[in-house]
Amino acid sequence: MINGRKITNLDHDQAVEYLNVSTPMVTLKLKYFPTAKPFLSPTQQQNLIESNLSNWDAVEEAAGHNNATTGSGANNTTNTATVANECWETEKSIPLMFALLTRYLGGTDRLRCNAFEVRDATGNSSSGVIHCADAYSLTSWVKCITDVILGLNNVQIKLWMQETGHEIYYVGWVWEGNSEKSGDIAQPWLTWRPKVLAFRGSNLYYMEYPPGVGSDWEGGEIFPVITTLLRVLNSASEHLDERQHCFTLQIATEQSGFHRMALASNPSHST
Repeated sequence: MINGRKITNLDHDQAVEYLNVSTPMVTLKLKYFPTAKPFLSPTQQQNLIESNLSNWDAVEEAAGHNNATTGSGANNTTNTATVANECWETEKSIPLMFALLTRYLGGTDRLRCNAFEVRDATGNSSSGVIHCADAYSLTSWVKCITDVILGLNNVQIKLWMQETGHEIYYVGWVWEGNSEKSGDIAQPWLTWRPKVLAFRGSNLYYMEYPPGVGSDWEGGEIFPVITTLLRVLNSASEHLDERQHCFTLQIATEQSGFHRMALASNPSHST
């Protein structure tokens, strides 16, 4: 609040303008909401979701009102009270810090049609496959959830750097592609599984889970960055299947692995 006036409905520019035209003596009243710290600026997608939820509530209330008017007086009272007490119920709650959002069918390079899945950092909890009405709704939901995941990840990474003093450049999920074998013959397709890739200090970390979830920083494979070679695959002819945003990661003299970034198209971008 500024001088007793709520400004929660104002954007940044409007709030600054209101401050500029205020009296020389300004009284501010602040409300701290730690959960919203990583993503204080609402996106258009969030506004769209809130609008859709409000519209749905209005439809539900209208339907309840129409049903109530067709019954007896006693039933009218009961139905109206029931509609008034209706609310959204949580079907499942997925922690989003270092969560994995994927549109691919499990282990394959095939995209689901207007659908996605969210898994928590441990891989033990999943939203199940969420189907959207159209491509626009899918894009809105995926961007909204991804923005929250990245915001929470950034906060945790900063806390780690403050606690340990080590510079952390990237922590995020990648997909590791492995060639399946039938006997001694390798199949012409890859099976994909999620892994965690991190750049911390002068080392590269390759883990099953994010640090602090299934293990600490020493719980996975650790390689000096100077012994690694990372190459982004740009041309379609270099890709081994339909997965996009791929790169190869070669460590010293070991055989090159094949990976896909899950949360960023460029592994040099920290999350």
